[in-house]
Amino acid sequence: MHRIYFEECGNLNGPAVIFLHGGPGSGCNSTQRRFFDPAHYRIVLMDQRGCGRSTPEGETYNNTTEHLVGDIEQLRFHLNIARWHVFGGSWGSTLALTYACSHPQPIISLTLRGIFLSRPFELDWFLGQIQLFFPDQWQTLCDYLPESERSDPLQAFQQLVFSKDNDIAIPAAHIPTTIVQGRYDMVCPPQTAWQLTQAMPHAIFVMVPDAGHSAMEPGTCNALVAATEQYKHLK
Repeated sequence: MHRIYFEECGNLNGPAVIFLHGGPGSGCNSTQRRFFDPAHYRIVLMDQRGCGRSTPEGETYNNTTEHLVGDIEQLRFHLNIARWHVFGGSWGSTLALTYACSHPQPIISLTLRGIFLSRPFELDWFLGQIQLFFPDQWQTLCDYLPESERSDPLQAFQQLVFSKDNDIAIPAAHIPTTIVQGRYDMVCPPQTAWQLTQAMPHAIFVMVPDAGHSAMEPGTCNALVAATEQYKHLK
């Protein structure tokens, strides 16, 4: 049923890196290639099930975290890649960590940004408390729901979006990891990134002091590029 779109660019003979986009529900674009040196990396971008150029568009049947992790591993086999770097932001960080828990062996490094673990209090923040800062956008979100369901938007949207809770403990703690977090990230609050860092004491943690959620803010972008540059020597 699902047809997964992917693309490759850069040095096809170099070490591979897969970019895992956020959302869930967005997709990849050409801007996301810019975190990686194309002269060095074999850059793989994949639109997750129901997202971007994958079809059917918006399909949620057989579209769970487990399915997405399986797609990542199947794509690795399809491209004949023995090991690769994994890069994910926001929901992409959730997916990257879940993949690392179940398939640590093929991962050379993890670069994570805007950490989101799908835990209940994080969902409650995103679908509740954030209205204290963005009341206009919150109203727009609630406008999609019937009047009868607006008192509990989290419960209402849970019927539309699939998610799983993830433990912070990471069994693949040996994987070289960089965690980049914007201090003023209103989508994925820094507390989660900090807690993940405590569970992964080997990780490099970069708190960008003047950044929010976007990966393209100068400080965040620079930190992400620095991480992929640092991991060039790993195989």
